[in-house]
Order: sequence, then structure tokens, then C-alpha cells
Amino acid sequence: MGRVTVQLELRNYSDTVRAELGQIAPEEIRKATLAGVVDTGATQLVIPGRVATDLGFPVVGEASVRFADNRRENRREDLTDPAKA
Repeated sequence: MGRVTVQLELRNYSDTVRAELGQIAPEEIRKATLAGVVDTGATQLVIPGRVATDLGFPVVGEASVRFADNRRENRREDLTDPAKA
């Protein structure tokens, strides 16, 4: 079985809306480009804490995560889903 990797761009949703409303310039939208591994069984996206901080995602709690190598860790949970806002 092969490993599938992707390049993805994450953006701060609030910044994107503010740019669409003309409140900030489009180049002020906080964004990050990352390489990721596709996990078809995943229910959440895990990103490095530094990236979450740089994008301005607020911490909303803690979640137990299991990695592809079956390691488990507790990680902070950031608000990355605009539907949760």
C-alpha cells in the first residue's frame, strides 16, 4: 500500500472574512503551507502547535490523538472549524 502526501494551505477563516469585507488587505490573511500525509480514517486534522499559534487559532480544549504508528498523546485542541465558532 502506498503513502499519499499532499501540500495544503491553511488560512485563518476570520482573516479571510475580514479581507472579503475590505477590513484587511488580502496579503494580511494569516496562512501556512504544509506537507501532509493522508489518513483516510482520520476524523480531525493535526497540525504543529507553532502553526496553530501563527494562524491565531484559539485553544478550546484538549484531545487524545492516535498517530499512524499507534502512539497516543494528549494535544491542545484549537478552533479550526468555522462551524464551531
